[in-house]
Amino acid sequence: MTTVQGTNFFNPWRVAGWGLAAALLATPAIAGWPWEFRGFVLVGVVLTVIGVTMELGLRHARDLTHKAGFTIAVATWFFLLWSGFIGAADDYDANLFYLVEIAIALSGAVGAKFRPDGMARAMVFTALFQLAVAAGSYRAGWQFAGEREPLAQLILNSGLIVPWALAGVLFHRTARRSKG
Repeated sequence: MTTVQGTNFFNPWRVAGWGLAAALLATPAIAGWPWEFRGFVLVGVVLTVIGVTMELGLRHARDLTHKAGFTIAVATWFFLLWSGFIGAADDYDANLFYLVEIAIALSGAVGAKFRPDGMARAMVFTALFQLAVAAGSYRAGWQFAGEREPLAQLILNSGLIVPWALAGVLFHRTARRSKG
């Protein structure tokens, strides 16, 4: 197998991850969605940033628990980013809170220098921000095009607390293991 700087370049997980990114980028064209060229460029950039982030994070992860925490955090990041873009495009400006949430998670991770103990705190803080979004969305009576009642929004937004908290727990376990 071909290696690049000591890593297996054709690792099946790497191929699957980049293949999934390519499939996600191709889906709108195959499905005939009315996207403009700049939409494909934007999504391509987003998928590339997420892919490179995954590559770097998984390369520096200390163990399987650390990798799982990192994967959950980045997958949640992607889901919220995608939801935020789709919602904002459909005039649901409140979805921009999800972009703020991603900024909080990312700035916390960078501030922690991606160390597991700091990452655990960053993910818990992000989960608490998501809790505030859930409570605020219910209090404000968010409804998306009248399709979801505020209680359904509360349940959806509360459910998004789980992956951030789970990532935090996994990072915490990694930090505890590395200390002793």
